[in-house]
Amino acid sequence: MRIPELMGQATTRRIAIALRVVFLLALLLALTPGSTAFPPAPYYTVYGDVRDELGKVIPAGGATIIFSYQSKEIARYPLTNVVGSNYSYQIRMRTDMNSAGTAVYNSLAVTPGVEFTLKVDVGGVIYLPIELTTKLPKVGSPSDRVRLDLTIGADTDKDGLPDAWERALLFRLGYPIADLWRITPDGILEADGLTNLQKYIAGTYSADTSQSFYLKIKEATATDVGVEFFTLTNKIYSLDKSTDLATWTPVDFTIGSSPATGVYTATGVGVVAARIPWVEGEEKAFYRLKVR
Repeated sequence: MRIPELMGQATTRRIAIALRVVFLLALLLALTPGSTAFPPAPYYTVYGDVRDELGKVIPAGGATIIFSYQSKEIARYPLTNVVGSNYSYQIRMRTDMNSAGTAVYNSLAVTPGVEFTLKVDVGGVIYLPIELTTKLPKVGSPSDRVRLDLTIGADTDKDGLPDAWERALLFRLGYPIADLWRITPDGILEADGLTNLQKYIAGTYSADTSQSFYLKIKEATATDVGVEFFTLTNKIYSLDKSTDLATWTPVDFTIGSSPATGVYTATGVGVVAARIPWVEGEEKAFYRLKVR
């Protein structure tokens, strides 16, 4: 009766030895130069808005982002309109652990520190964004999220503002439209303190006094705060709140009888009144307006 027991022990030992051999073989293969790197590192993410020559955010479906790496097109991403988001495109780049003696785990993976290219396809016309004309961006660290807004159009004076917007502003100011040097991103042409770059993003021309980017608190009640701000058609607005001017958080608000929202896309030009719920127990609050 002991013979089967001895045979079982011997069989178990042989299996254990075989498993050790298989494990060592797998380990050697993993360390062999040229083997596939694993596990992959977290994604590196680039996101932002795409604006046309006049500062308008191109809507979902209006363009496609072409992502290229080492002179090879990797993928195309159509613009999206995610409710509550503050971007119209997002690219999650595959990265790996980049271990010594291993190959990239996936043909679509990228390496931190290496340059990449983004182009914008609008109706078959391919644009290299102004932000990439002087210097290409590089892949950052895995798990990082970096905002990179893209602007299409010509920028012959290389100042970051599209020529078309600068010429329109020069015309409104009464200057020759060829004098692009007169308009600089950090230049301030009005007493509101907004730079030309900020006005380009907000959509308000410095030469038009009827258009101004502002936020006013009109009243405060026991339940909410009433504010107003100037809007331009298709511009996207949101509100942040802070109790210490250091930490800001998005807040929902209502406009008329519409449901509460954190993002408002303007349907016209003019002043909009909004209500922000008051949080019980707060002694003070500060608000700021953002526009895309």
